[in-house]
Amino acid sequence: MKYFLAVVILCAATLSELSAVKVEPVGGSGGGGAKGGCGPGCAALFIGPRVGIEMNDGKSIEMAEWLRLIGIGVIINDYQAFQQNGCVGCLLEEFLGPRVGRQYDTRNPRMMEWLTPLLGVPWLIMVFEAYQGKTMSEIESQEHLGK
Repeated sequence: MKYFLAVVILCAATLSELSAVKVEPVGGSGGGGAKGGCGPGCAALFIGPRVGIEMNDGKSIEMAEWLRLIGIGVIINDYQAFQQNGCVGCLLEEFLGPRVGRQYDTRNPRMMEWLTPLLGVPWLIMVFEAYQGKTMSEIESQEHLGK
């Protein structure tokens, strides 16, 4: 058990250092920037896929999402989702991952997020998307998630 806690603390420390670095576009008019990598990949793996993918958009990890690593943040995120979107938001936040229920009023869940509780494999695909640098705004326009 103490080794597990040490790994969680080490991952949290690593992610806090990596999340402090803002992802800025590099260079020319193409708008391409240095996105992806270990920071968003680890955030997607340990906290939730949307967290890592939205790090590529330049959004940081919220304190309640950090607290999900030790279980307390789940209650806080579920309550925030309930306040914003009622029971549906709370259930989405609980079963599909962080930010899904809190963003339900502006963005629908992805098909991969629906399949994750059933299969588990889509979670790893979304982690790989975050690692590659795919942004949530790109996914929202490709999959028509906006409301």
